[in-house]
Amino acid sequence: MRLALRLWWMLSLLTFAGCGGGDDSAYCHGQQCLRQGKKDLALRYFLVATQRGGRHAGDAHLECAEIYLGEKRDPIAAIYHYRQYLRHAPRDRQASLVLQRISTAEKAFLEQIPLLRQRAGESTADLLRTMRLLQEDNARLKQQQAALLDRLRQLRARSADNPIATVDGARPTAIADENAASASRGIHTVGKGDTLSSISLQTYGTANRWRDIYEANRGDLPSPAKLRIGQQLILP
Repeated sequence: MRLALRLWWMLSLLTFAGCGGGDDSAYCHGQQCLRQGKKDLALRYFLVATQRGGRHAGDAHLECAEIYLGEKRDPIAAIYHYRQYLRHAPRDRQASLVLQRISTAEKAFLEQIPLLRQRAGESTADLLRTMRLLQEDNARLKQQQAALLDRLRQLRARSADNPIATVDGARPTAIADENAASASRGIHTVGKGDTLSSISLQTYGTANRWRDIYEANRGDLPSPAKLRIGQQLILP
């Protein structure tokens, strides 16, 4: 199946008159690196191409997905880029193949979490449901990160005039106050919209440590997606 996708990409490339500058240049550089076997560098170019948009944005997502699934062994990132490709070309003749690649990536994800597979009473459907919740959570975190970076740029621009100003004059919520006070004690009180990934990002600066938080609180958490507002979590 992967060979079928690759052959289709090669045929698609023959239909283009050539690579120009602008939004297409990153994708074309990525293709060149891919032919040279420089897959890490190719991935960087393809990621830039997905951010710039343009006529090759969908194809760049597909290339990213294949590299993440094949070389990087990162099925979550692969699924994200496969779905982005389908958003760009929902009626493409290769859509059914891409859907099968998504299924392959989902199975690869399940193989990476043997601890969850050993949990009593959880079926494969339950695990897939948990995985999709985590995927949606990851997408929300990316949106929040972009918004926070934009707000940070605004704050930096205003800091010279009013260095102690708060964002829009807003005050922290009661739960945020409690979390700030209890951070040194290694405790987090779950607030509205909190997920294990967002708590990990807030506490450790990365969303990837959600598994550590889950393992530290397995006695109180039936699954990673079931948090209760007001629940106190141990931060390892």
